[in-house]
Amino acid sequence: MTSQVIQGLQDNGVAATIKHFAANEQETSRARVDESISERALRGIYLRRFEIASKEANPWAVMTAYNLVNDTHCDAHHFIFHDVFQGSWGWDGLVIGNGGGTNSVIDALRAGSDLEMPGLAKVRKLSVIKDFIQRGELSEYTINDRARAVHLLLR
Repeated sequence: MTSQVIQGLQDNGVAATIKHFAANEQETSRARVDESISERALRGIYLRRFEIASKEANPWAVMTAYNLVNDTHCDAHHFIFHDVFQGSWGWDGLVIGNGGGTNSVIDALRAGSDLEMPGLAKVRKLSVIKDFIQRGELSEYTINDRARAVHLLLR
């Protein structure tokens, strides 16, 4: 059913954003809870519904969850976004950090988080990004790749 909703929205020019990726299983302390999940359970239980939606309907965007998975906040989870979502599944859309759910600059950018929401950046400020680039801790390629995803969605 999710795939049909996504297709219906996007057929009418509205970007579907699936959320909260991944393992967002509780509201209490959701920004601090650390879900300890084996890779098998993560892929087979928690990510499966996202896999089906991404492969059947190719949503234009996905929004990160607030929680941590195996000691890493979702917005900076390289394995979940880079290796699984974009790598194994071949998804090529926009990754949005949930409102107030961007927890890092460099780790989130490297993991594939394209945009901090909502409104003006609170964590990912231009001056901070420039400092990381000037110190050689972040590449311009990474920034260009994040900007590419935003550009593709807007065209």
